[in-house]
Amino acid sequence: MKIMNQLINFFWTICGCSILIIHWYYLWNIWWFSSSILLSFSILIFQLKHLRFSKNRKFYEGFGIRIMMKFVQNGNLINNLIRKKKPYYNIINVSNYKNYLKTINMYERFHWIMAVFFFISTVYALINGQYIISITLILNNIWYNFYPIMLQQYNRLRILALKSAVL
Repeated sequence: MKIMNQLINFFWTICGCSILIIHWYYLWNIWWFSSSILLSFSILIFQLKHLRFSKNRKFYEGFGIRIMMKFVQNGNLINNLIRKKKPYYNIINVSNYKNYLKTINMYERFHWIMAVFFFISTVYALINGQYIISITLILNNIWYNFYPIMLQQYNRLRILALKSAVL
């Protein structure tokens, strides 16, 4: 099932980043590109707790996060396929919840970096009069970065609630 997770990841990355690649191919500027990369990584100076949207799971559910959970890496569809072979399979348990929280943090940081890169790329496209590309980059940034960020934040809340209930 690891291959299925990677295929899902690959699919969403190609869909999310294709317009970004096209944008930079046609509007290549080494200064803008390099600056965009550097500024994108500057988000790492912030602690993730300062970048959280909410501490309430209902907030995320209002954005349809539970639906999105079906179609992502380690999501409901993949987990259900695994459970057909291993009925008691859980991606998270008491012994590995800390490792899973680290994984969630890594995913969230990646998408924050990409969100900033998408944003700067959008600004650069607007400066160059590429309005259709700009709108497409904004929409891609929402579903490729902000939804996954919200999903990781939602998962963190779920795991911490489970941890509190078990420990």
